Amino acid sequence: LGTGDRIEERQTGLLLPLRVIAESLGYQVVWHDDSKSAELLQGKRTVATVTSGSKICSRYKMTLSLDAVPELVDGHLLVPADFFTKALQLQVAISDSHI
Repeated sequence: LGTGDRIEERQTGLLLPLRVIAESLGYQVVWHDDSKSAELLQGKRTVATVTSGSKICSRYKMTLSLDAVPELVDGHLLVPADFFTKALQLQVAISDSHI
């Protein structure tokens, strides 16, 4: 896996690469360097936001709490797997390093 495709294992669970997964699902990812947050868009509509170092994220402006803290690793935002289930309402399955 490349740097942007990295999966990190933590005591709290797996952290997955936000941009590569979200873009492969058709979302546009907008990074806000000032707040260290990412916004996921479908067209012009914000679907979800997530911030490095904060367990709080949002889905259509509704606040949600993640199981682990998203982290910036080598300039890439890694998020806990439950971000995809809670904020995007997707099921996440990982087998042999494939998501």
